Amino acid sequence: MTSKFLNAQRDDEANYWATYNYIMGFANGISLGLGQPISNWFYGFETADINSSAYSFGSLPSLVLSTIGGGVRSMTMAGAPAKGFEFSHWVPSRFVNTKQTESRISFLDNDFGKWLVQKGNKWNGNYVPTKTHALSDPFRYQFMPKTFKEVNAMPSTYIQQYNRIPLVYKGAIVGGAYGSVGIIKND
Repeated sequence: MTSKFLNAQRDDEANYWATYNYIMGFANGISLGLGQPISNWFYGFETADINSSAYSFGSLPSLVLSTIGGGVRSMTMAGAPAKGFEFSHWVPSRFVNTKQTESRISFLDNDFGKWLVQKGNKWNGNYVPTKTHALSDPFRYQFMPKTFKEVNAMPSTYIQQYNRIPLVYKGAIVGGAYGSVGIIKND
């Protein structure tokens, strides 16, 4: 009877520390390592075993959460219809339109492609000022006044493409980088 009790007690203690290490892995990953110093201050000694598998597994959700958080935050920054703002798409609808076979991209010629190129779909663009849209979209640029074109030359194709990438993807990359730094900093 006593050995069962002691084994159960050891199992409970092992589970407690595994759970604690998992939580600390998550906390350190999401806070760039501030979880451990706060815990040290609170408990007064080094508590998390950063070499445990529970700690490593705990850091993975922090990476996922920071990536999703970056994407969601950037989606809110992608703007909304407003005076002086236009929707600047990344993939133009002419790539999906079956009537224009010369510029159509076949793998987008389906329901997904039609959904992607819907006006205002923040997975495919952002609301930007008219000038910004014209300087990243050659099709829009051709309709700008001559005085605008004299003062504003089109940037390189690379800059145009970077400016057209939806903020949701840029934010997810930044969020993922943040989470990665949090994980790396604590290993």
